[in-house]
Amino acid sequence: MRKTIAVWVAALAILLGGAVAAPGVSATTAGPRNTIVSPCGCWAGYVDTGSTYHAVSAVWQVPSIPASRSRKGVDFWVGLGGLGFRIGCRGLSTGLEQIGIGDVTQNNKVYYIPWWEAIPSNDACGKLKSSQPHNLPGSVKAGDFITASVSYSPDPAPDGTYYLKMSDNRGTNNTIWSVNVPVSGHYYDHNSAEVILEPAGPPLPNFKQVLFDGVFVDNKPIGATNPEKMVWGANDHRIDIHPIGAHGDNFLVTTPTPPTTHPTPAPQVPEITSAGTYTQGELVYFDIHYADPGHDAEGFGFEGVNGSSWAEENHPFSSPSYGIVGPDSIAYPFNEECGTPQQFDSYVKAWIYDRAGRRSTPVVIHLVCAGSGGSAG
Repeated sequence: MRKTIAVWVAALAILLGGAVAAPGVSATTAGPRNTIVSPCGCWAGYVDTGSTYHAVSAVWQVPSIPASRSRKGVDFWVGLGGLGFRIGCRGLSTGLEQIGIGDVTQNNKVYYIPWWEAIPSNDACGKLKSSQPHNLPGSVKAGDFITASVSYSPDPAPDGTYYLKMSDNRGTNNTIWSVNVPVSGHYYDHNSAEVILEPAGPPLPNFKQVLFDGVFVDNKPIGATNPEKMVWGANDHRIDIHPIGAHGDNFLVTTPTPPTTHPTPAPQVPEITSAGTYTQGELVYFDIHYADPGHDAEGFGFEGVNGSSWAEENHPFSSPSYGIVGPDSIAYPFNEECGTPQQFDSYVKAWIYDRAGRRSTPVVIHLVCAGSGGSAG
């Protein structure tokens, strides 16, 4: 039973190196296995129960996890015992011997931590004594291949010894850890064997996938020992525990790929493509042409700007007031008193709108009598 990230980091003595993404893997799947829900809600993988077990081992590649400011962690480990405690008090002892690697992130730093832990009980109903994981020395990186095992021997008598071993094979590096745990008869428990993924508290970091390979229990491929698949919860979709492979000695664990989401396309609002003016008598017309990609242009509008006093108006193309509606165009007159002593010029901002009321990007049009120069911007 692994402790929280706070315990890990408090005990961490070495800041580990950068992460390398683990390559993709696949496993041929075999037939279905029984599935049980983890009573503690924190173990997921494959477990053997119903007998006594003397050895469990597995090989996996340390997955890379993304850095995060918040605390996240996940452990990958092998172990003997402990399931009796998690199921309840059934007269079983509740010792647990385990060894593995923790992937931890906090404060935007990622740590890959080798550790082991031995958990005794102080009564037959599984009340645990205080227990702390023990960090192991040495450098572990994402992409390293880890081989881990826990075995029990009845020697030396009368109670025997648990042997916890792990090695890290990375290029010329071959770090080997070995811990021997003497057995006290009161804490003796190898009524289960486990190969487990365990979160160190929510949320779970995205490790993408891990292939547990070379998984053996008492020198047999785990698939030949009638194991049970353990999941966190019946409706928990944070991880997928895949079926045991056809060779019986591997299984894949993945974080589900989130469903692909397609961004909502931006609304296709009308777009003014050109704007100009022409003069007829005392009137100056703006002449706007527009594109209608959404095929729902509904009308046009304008208001005076730059000190001009034209009030805002909006008119549908079906009832354009004095406007002249053409194919993807609108012309509208303004009395600038052209050709008279009172002749003046003004500015309007104009737009096209659609059925939803969305407006095109407006244009500013200079309404000026012919011969005096006009423009739109």
